[in-house]
Amino acid sequence: MYDQLPGVLAGLDRVAVADAVCVRADIADRRANDAVGRARDLARVAEEAGIPEVAASLRAAADETAANATAVDVTVRAVERAAADADRAADQLSYATQQAKVALYGVPIASGAQ
Repeated sequence: MYDQLPGVLAGLDRVAVADAVCVRADIADRRANDAVGRARDLARVAEEAGIPEVAASLRAAADETAANATAVDVTVRAVERAAADADRAADQLSYATQQAKVALYGVPIASGAQ
């Protein structure tokens, strides 16, 4: 049991890092979307004020920021799907391992034992 402790602790560390990354991504996404909205509003004001070059600059920056926010969202969703796939695969492997032990040793293995 003690030999499994480093792996468990490393797993917990990865979970904490993943959670922190997701929180950071959520904050960045919200900030980006807020900034995009403000920039587009100001671009309309600049356009109405007869300063099209400022409006164009704001729109270009807003478009780039929106694209970056979308990339963050797509990446987070991909990580969530990959994590779910890995979790399902681990469950399937655990089941297969238990079945192999039954076949090899001829006795049922208690649930959760490895």
